[in-house]
Amino acid sequence: MNQVPGARALASIGMPIPSSILRSRLLEGVSLTRINSRKAALRLPIRANEEASRQVEEVLAAQGVELTCVDLCRYEIRIDDAFLMPDVEPRC
Repeated sequence: MNQVPGARALASIGMPIPSSILRSRLLEGVSLTRINSRKAALRLPIRANEEASRQVEEVLAAQGVELTCVDLCRYEIRIDDAFLMPDVEPRC
């Protein structure tokens, strides 16, 4: 399994890994944003599937976090861009 060396490296610095994406689940290039202690938002790109989002939802639910899946335009890849605030005073 190619994720074992990475998991060992993360464990060595004390970073917990609550779950791994397994079997037919695909979760590559996903954008996950934690909104607050009880809510998170997930944007599935074209290199991910619904099965993977359900697994993420289960892992977060066990931690008391509600997950909302958000559909964005095809080329809007990162969900955190939707949370950017406009600058009040232009710098140009």
